Amino acid sequence: MRETVKEASELASDAINHPIETAEEFGKQAVKDVTSYTWWAKLLLILFWVGLFLIGSIMVIINLPVTKQWAANQALQIVNQDFKAGFSTESVDVNYFGDVTIKGLKVKDYKGLDFITAREFRADSDWISLAVNAISGNSNSLSFNSLTLINADVKVITYKGDSIQFCQIYRTL
Repeated sequence: MRETVKEASELASDAINHPIETAEEFGKQAVKDVTSYTWWAKLLLILFWVGLFLIGSIMVIINLPVTKQWAANQALQIVNQDFKAGFSTESVDVNYFGDVTIKGLKVKDYKGLDFITAREFRADSDWISLAVNAISGNSNSLSFNSLTLINADVKVITYKGDSIQFCQIYRTL
C-alpha cells in the first residue's frame, strides 16, 4: 500500500514539475494501448468478419436464379404429390421478404387437362405466421397475406363418377 501511494505521489510530482514530458508519456502509452489488441479481441474481430462473410455468401447463394428454381421445383413436386395434380412454371422469383412471384403457372388435373393457367401468380408472405409455424413445429404450413392470379384462365372440370367436387377442392386450398 505504501509503495502504491509513493508511486502515485512521484507521478503527481513529475506531472507538476515536468508537465510536457508527462503528457507525452501518457500520449505514447495511450497510443500503445489502443493499437495493441489482445488475442481475444483479435479472435472476436476475426469471428465477426467470418460470420458476416458467411451470411453474405448465403444471401447471395439463396438469391441466385438457379437456387430459386431448384427450390420451386422441390416445392412443386410436393404439391403435385399432395394434390395429385401437375403444377408447372416457367420461372420463380422469391424476394428477401419471402414474397413469391411465379411466371407461367399451369396446373393440370389428375387426368392431364389444364384447368388453371396464369401468366403470373403472386403470393405475399406473412412473416409472423411463418415464424410462428416454424417455432411450433408446423413447418409444412405456409401462410400468405394475399394470393393473386394475373391473366388467369380457370376451368371448372367435373368428371362423371367423381366423388370430389371442385368446390370441396377449392375450400381445402
